[in-house]
Amino acid sequence: GGLQITKGEEKVMVENAFYTDHTFFDIFSFPIQEGGAQGLNEVKTTLISVKLARALYGHVSPIGEMIELSSMNGTRNYQIIGVFENNEPSHVDTDIIMSLVTLEKAWDTNFAMGWGSFDFVTYLKMKPHTDVASFETLLPAFLDRHGGERLGSNRIDLNLQSVMDIHLHSHHNQEISTNEQ
Repeated sequence: GGLQITKGEEKVMVENAFYTDHTFFDIFSFPIQEGGAQGLNEVKTTLISVKLARALYGHVSPIGEMIELSSMNGTRNYQIIGVFENNEPSHVDTDIIMSLVTLEKAWDTNFAMGWGSFDFVTYLKMKPHTDVASFETLLPAFLDRHGGERLGSNRIDLNLQSVMDIHLHSHHNQEISTNEQ
């Protein structure tokens, strides 16, 4: 969802903002131009795009700077820990990535242990030559083991889809962005 960024008297609206951890950059090839993503495991940290960094700071490094982020999840000050490039075509079109642990603290929950929220997208990085179809047959038993009666395979259907297919061909409900192809 969108949010408002406040830096001093300046206010900027960002349409697409995401909560995640540092492993986001293991899946997506957004090069980090400055700083790093490891700090996304800390509360109130964020990475911003080169485009947003230039809009807010010109050619001065934003690393270590604080910005105020306001969204439906409240208003918090975040420290900028990195700057990433996002000019490659992707279904993930964002100018700001915030630490998921911040949201966990705000909601007093552990998303890795809690089942039943469909507000998040999960990506798996498969080993080369993995038989994806065979792996997918294991998902119903996984759901039954972890989801129980309420969230088991009798109620939920998990499907795997390559990231490239998401960007080029997907039209599923609750996608991050619409496919204009």
